[in-house]
Amino acid sequence: MFRVVLTSEMSLRSIGLRAYPSAQTIASRRWASTLGASKSRDRLSILGNGSLTKQDTLSRIAAWQGAAEKNGVVSQPTNSAAILVSRDISRWLDDSEFMAALISSLRLCSSETSQADVNILCAAVDSLCPQSLHDTPSSGLSILQGYQDAILPGLWQQDSGATSSSFMQRSEDARPSISMRLNPFLGDFRAVDATLPLANTVFQNGRPFTLIASKWKHESATSTVPRLVDALEKETQHIVASAGSIQSHANISVPIFPLTSPRRIASGLGNIVRQIDVDGSPVPASEELETAMHVLIDTRARLLPEAGPTSNRTWALVIPEDCASLEFLKGLSTSVDEAGVKNEQKRAETFARHFSNILAEGGRLHRVLSGGGGWGAKRGLLSLDPQTTYSSSGSEDLETFMAAFGGETTPNSVVSPGSYIQFLVEPLQPSPSPETQRLPSLLLGTTPSSTAEMGEGGHASDKQPLSLVEGHFGALSSSGIYLNLASSSSGGGHPGHILTKVDAPNSYLWEGSSRWI
Repeated sequence: MFRVVLTSEMSLRSIGLRAYPSAQTIASRRWASTLGASKSRDRLSILGNGSLTKQDTLSRIAAWQGAAEKNGVVSQPTNSAAILVSRDISRWLDDSEFMAALISSLRLCSSETSQADVNILCAAVDSLCPQSLHDTPSSGLSILQGYQDAILPGLWQQDSGATSSSFMQRSEDARPSISMRLNPFLGDFRAVDATLPLANTVFQNGRPFTLIASKWKHESATSTVPRLVDALEKETQHIVASAGSIQSHANISVPIFPLTSPRRIASGLGNIVRQIDVDGSPVPASEELETAMHVLIDTRARLLPEAGPTSNRTWALVIPEDCASLEFLKGLSTSVDEAGVKNEQKRAETFARHFSNILAEGGRLHRVLSGGGGWGAKRGLLSLDPQTTYSSSGSEDLETFMAAFGGETTPNSVVSPGSYIQFLVEPLQPSPSPETQRLPSLLLGTTPSSTAEMGEGGHASDKQPLSLVEGHFGALSSSGIYLNLASSSSGGGHPGHILTKVDAPNSYLWEGSSRWI
């Protein structure tokens, strides 16, 4: 394994780091309750509005630690942390003095245990969770503390096929990632494995992506801050962040609403839908969708002229024919005659609340990439996003494409004649809630559709105050989250293995605070 011993003057930025994929070993989910620390104190987030400073960060943590001591909360130091930072402050991770001060303020390894190593994983993500619903994402840091073998399994391991290729040689589509396992959804038995692609940080710190393991140590029993002694750039890392309690279950919200009723797929191949069955007759796949979309656009323009151009991105929900939620989906309103923020939000919330059941029963979301128009055999074809799993190399997607091109059916095939398909769109967004909300203990999600348009400054408004949120850890991605519900045996009437990509804006997967959404 590539290792570098550093002098005190060196920083992560000065290391010629090599890219190694980590092992995907998942250690047992233990948390040392014998430490006497409050469970909620194993994680915290500092959420700001884009004007957060390093001194703000250190001062907030110091005040948090001081308040805990004043209240008699005793927490012995652990030896590891996962630190997620929003892309706009990813350059902070190259400042070894700041990182040493941050580790010291977290009391991960006091000078009294100077022989113990402190293991840190740093990752740059697109954004952090907003402090209130429908607000813009936060800027800042989200931190999980614990013992390295418990929260960061395989941190210093590498795959046998690791090479010395640089991230600079990778394409935009090949993103490093972090993954986490959440408890099953309510009523299900399968754990939810989630993969979150990391942010592109080339314009912030010169690295295409930032995922770094580092080792720190106190030089002596009298030292006040640790010294960086080792570092490794990674391609992927599993983080054990779930409480693992049987009393806690995962929740998911995907706020989109239906434009069409579920229709049986009459013909298609791979990720191409050719025909759907409407009232017993096969019609071009895009015909009904195009009609509904034109009506929606006209209605929005008539009722909300001040809104200007709105997003028309569309998703396809592919549903097995034996899905128990099929009748529920058929009963959802598809009328677009009364467009408006409240109307669309209400319909999206109805779908969002039921999505965990749909997913558990085998439903999959796919972004509609292109289609419509055309003539002859190509008339009305729709192309769906075939990606359901995350691969840094993209090899799985290529294999699926080649198989579909050759007329073969694979386990990852999107379209299966006999299944049902329903088209959905994102609703108009309301104004942010003025009240902050209690954030869940663990959250992964997607950024709002407007964030990409706002660029680097697309974080919470200046009116949102800086805050330290105890008991919350999580991040948002602008490219989606990848979900895997897998079990060694099928049971409960649900499929044994489900893969899907969730990239609809403002989607959230979380544990804790079941009333958060």
